[in-house]
Amino acid sequence: MPGDWDSELDSTWEDEEKCAPRRKRRHVWGSPKADLCNYRRGYPDKVEPGSKEMPNLQFYQNKRPFRPGGEYIDTLLSDWTEDYVRLEENHSYIQWLFPLREKGVNPQAVPLTLHEIKAMKADDNVRRRFCEAYRLMLGFYGIELSNEKTGEVVRTTKYWERFNNLNRHRHNNLRITRILKCLGELGYEHFQAPLVQFFLEETLVNEELPNVRRSALDYFMFTVKDRKKRRELVLYAWKHFPDKAGFIWGPRDILSRRAARSSENHVSMDKVKVSNGNLGRQRAGEHGVESEKGGERVKAHKDKKRSWRDLLCMAGEKAHSHKPKHNRNK
Repeated sequence: MPGDWDSELDSTWEDEEKCAPRRKRRHVWGSPKADLCNYRRGYPDKVEPGSKEMPNLQFYQNKRPFRPGGEYIDTLLSDWTEDYVRLEENHSYIQWLFPLREKGVNPQAVPLTLHEIKAMKADDNVRRRFCEAYRLMLGFYGIELSNEKTGEVVRTTKYWERFNNLNRHRHNNLRITRILKCLGELGYEHFQAPLVQFFLEETLVNEELPNVRRSALDYFMFTVKDRKKRRELVLYAWKHFPDKAGFIWGPRDILSRRAARSSENHVSMDKVKVSNGNLGRQRAGEHGVESEKGGERVKAHKDKKRSWRDLLCMAGEKAHSHKPKHNRNK
């Protein structure tokens, strides 16, 4: 995404920019910025085809193979797992495995339609296979889905080997963009942000995958449909981007203010934690003092009871010693 941040093609900060004057210019659809904007808005000008055929649904129902020269999905999911050479070198399967509502480079892959999306979301077996396909590709990139409910992902044990492959073969950046967009189409929007977060952390914080970093910033972030989560991702990128003056993926003034507020909130929370900790220790100390006092009271009470028992015993012994003896011979 060369050039400065463009508010017309990025709805991430729409409400905060509503008072700012907007430039009057013609959109150039076909540019990466415009295509991502069009995707997030659900292709508002797209006309659905009149055909009722659903090849993508049939592929995920294991009723047809991917084309050209492909496999049925159940075979792909069972035989291609960890077959990293085939996953890298074959370029026909990816558009069938992660279909979109736009054309790709495979002329035999058919764009996804709205009625296909509805049918695929309603089919439990399709959803199961889709999650398996997602796990398959994550493994290919050295990533593992650790929580299916939240979408959280982590490195695999073999991540270093897979990271090297991902860094060498840049066409995988296009594949990842496709995967992220497909997640948003088929009801897995909650998977988008965790995967993008993973790549931002690896590239900006851990300084891994240098050939993925630009795609993570240009494309991956802006596939996320949830605007709140997209804002959080852009803010995270801003915080960890080394050259703030060169940051073009959001309004620098807004991001700077938000980062400052975030830091202030963290400081306030730390102060609250320290204050609560001190209060807890103070209460614990007071409780200890009270415990000591309580112990002393109990001890005094026991001593008092013991003294009364001793006095009674002494009195009994004294009475016994003065009791007259009986004279048996009397």
